[in-house]
Amino acid sequence: MLIETTRLIIRDFTEHDAEALYEIKYDEQVLKYNPTFIKRDTTMADIKEMISFWQGVRQNEIYEKGIHYAICLKDVGTVIGAITVNFLDYLYELQIVLRILTQ
Repeated sequence: MLIETTRLIIRDFTEHDAEALYEIKYDEQVLKYNPTFIKRDTTMADIKEMISFWQGVRQNEIYEKGIHYAICLKDVGTVIGAITVNFLDYLYELQIVLRILTQ
């Protein structure tokens, strides 16, 4: 997926985004409001494995673990956040979670 606005690009995560996703995971505000994003004590290797899994999910169109997108600044390409889209079967509704770096 690729969505472009005047200032942002929303796209699939790639392995090159692992460091940025690691920063998002341990961002103070993300930990405060969404402590279960990914798992506790996540390593860089775990992040890379998750991104690889997400890429495989898209290729196989199996979305039970959610869909994850990178939010990037258009002018420099820096990942500044993540969007997760999940369908919650037990509530019959869509959940959209937005996580943005605070620094």
